Amino acid sequence: MRILIFMAGWVVRLAARISHRLTLAYYRSRGTVIGRNVRLYGRVDRVNPHLVTIGDNVVVGLGSRVIAHGPVNGGRPVAIGSDVYIGANAILLPGVTVGDGCVVGAGAVVTADVAPMKIVAGNPARVIGDRDPEELTRTRECLEQGLPVGKVPAA
Repeated sequence: MRILIFMAGWVVRLAARISHRLTLAYYRSRGTVIGRNVRLYGRVDRVNPHLVTIGDNVVVGLGSRVIAHGPVNGGRPVAIGSDVYIGANAILLPGVTVGDGCVVGAGAVVTADVAPMKIVAGNPARVIGDRDPEELTRTRECLEQGLPVGKVPAA
């Protein structure tokens, strides 16, 4: 019985990895620039995916949206720097640039550019603090080793 449970867990993890890679390949085929070690659990604009750029070591949380089109100003580029963490259900509106090393809180609505190494939250998103460089290093190591974000990598 334990072997069957282990095998079922292994199959589910394998299917999740394949699905994630297919998602990244789909967005890349539509023109989205996506860096290395990106975990994309949210959605990228399907009208103008070619206007979205995502750097290295980025996590886009479940239910988050990166929107690059609007009814008034048309399409405007959205840039997400490297080493960025975007919480669940966050929304990045057209024309926004999120700097390197930023954290966007869950449910935040980013309406303006975010400076590097800042933590933003709220609707509209406001700066609530600075990101700790040590935490940034740990997150980067987790992404590079394929570990869940927040798990301490082996020394």
